[in-house]
Amino acid sequence: MRKRQKLKSLYIMKNYFSKLSVKLEKEMTKISNSNQSEIQKCETQKLLIFEHYQELRKFSSSYQFKSEQEEIEYFKHLKPQILSVGGL
Repeated sequence: MRKRQKLKSLYIMKNYFSKLSVKLEKEMTKISNSNQSEIQKCETQKLLIFEHYQELRKFSSSYQFKSEQEEIEYFKHLKPQILSVGGL
């Protein structure tokens, strides 16, 4: 039963990050395809990535990891996926 709860929690966290990743990619593509100058695009994308970074910080400070495995998954795999989009 306990293992099932851990897996469910891990699924919820991965699902959250999947949605966040898809949202970020769509917004980045929309900005890339806009009529802004390249400098404006970069600035807009930088602000967007920073917003997502703030959302990650808020998530990690309020979320109670259910296991060490879940915490490792977050810091080693999920968080870097979001941050690597903008090179933060």
